[in-house]
Amino acid sequence: MTNTYSAKRVIRFSDVDMFGHVHNLSQIQYAEDAGVELVRSMFRELAIEDSGFYGIAHVNARFASLLPWRATEVSLLTRISRITARCVTFETDVTSKTGTHSHVTQKAFRIGTDGQPRRVSDEERNWLVNYLVPPAE
Repeated sequence: MTNTYSAKRVIRFSDVDMFGHVHNLSQIQYAEDAGVELVRSMFRELAIEDSGFYGIAHVNARFASLLPWRATEVSLLTRISRITARCVTFETDVTSKTGTHSHVTQKAFRIGTDGQPRRVSDEERNWLVNYLVPPAE
């Protein structure tokens, strides 16, 4: 069974345009925050917090509907669609009580403490696979 990492964000006034809608960039940043939180929780659980980081190399977002500021809070539902030797692809839905507003895909590369690309360890892969979405048939 695939786990979904779930987080919440309060919509800030600075996230909103003059028409009362949350900026698209803010929704992408919400998704990025959820990915960072998921990786940090893995680092804490595996006690590898000083092992480097994941750097975002590519972002793609699809926007389904306007997100009004009056929603006050959004839910971020994050899963992983792909794990390769050196990167992880995160998929995040940004939702509110009125539905799904965007779907953000982020490809993140594993970076070591020396700033150089490195492989996703077996230990990390075994932890991340819990959030891996099964391939479509």
